[in-house]
Amino acid sequence: RLQDMKRLIVECTSTLRSLNVAGSTTEDSSSDHDADIMKQLSSNIERLCSTVTEYRDQNQAASDEIARLRVVMELTTRTNALRVEQYDRQVQEITEELHEKEVGYVAFEMEFTEQMEKLMEKS
Repeated sequence: RLQDMKRLIVECTSTLRSLNVAGSTTEDSSSDHDADIMKQLSSNIERLCSTVTEYRDQNQAASDEIARLRVVMELTTRTNALRVEQYDRQVQEITEELHEKEVGYVAFEMEFTEQMEKLMEKS
């Protein structure tokens, strides 16, 4: 698009120069020739305006997409942070549960060992 705009600007400039040269070299220049040059200039300017509008619209669409992607990225980041917090809580709960079971097992083992020793003493 930028190349198109540059090309159209060069064409407009060239057309203006040819109009200026035609006006300065021939005092009685042909009005038909001037009218053709003006039509060409008008057409080039319209195409340039159209190209600029397309370029602006494309840039706006790209900007909108970038903004949308930033929102998605932010939401994804927040969601992931919440998941990490949830996983951390679950790991903590499991760790606590395992510790309680381990303490219970150690207490059971100690009680069992005591009972076995008492039985052995009686025998």
